[in-house]
Amino acid sequence: MPGAGPSGAMVWPTEAGSPAGLGAFPDSLLADPPVDVPGLLAVERTYCYPNPAKGSDLTIRAYLEEPADLEVDVLDVAGERVARLTADGVPTVNEIVWDLSGVPSGMYLVHLEASVSRESSGFLLDDGRRTESRLMKVAVIR
Repeated sequence: MPGAGPSGAMVWPTEAGSPAGLGAFPDSLLADPPVDVPGLLAVERTYCYPNPAKGSDLTIRAYLEEPADLEVDVLDVAGERVARLTADGVPTVNEIVWDLSGVPSGMYLVHLEASVSRESSGFLLDDGRRTESRLMKVAVIR
């Protein structure tokens, strides 16, 4: 049954939520305390420039927290791969250049994936690699 929340708004209580209906789980119900784990790819420092791209190339910049393999897939709006780029990433700023000669004007999706071959924080694939990725939109103008 709904009740009135702190601001007077209607609040639906949730299972194991607070009496105020905020839906927060008490720490006593958590098996282990949450752990802040550093990521492999600093998403907020990963981007493409210039965007829109009007020149002969587009630079994909990625900031890594540790060495990793970088793989970039560039897809058109139909989902077809138009380019695949790879690089050996180092734990700092990495730049991969996409040559735009012969690339028509349009919108593209840039999927950047960083992966390492050892188990640590992050998402671990079946083959033992840990991977993190970012999807970015870019425009090419001719």
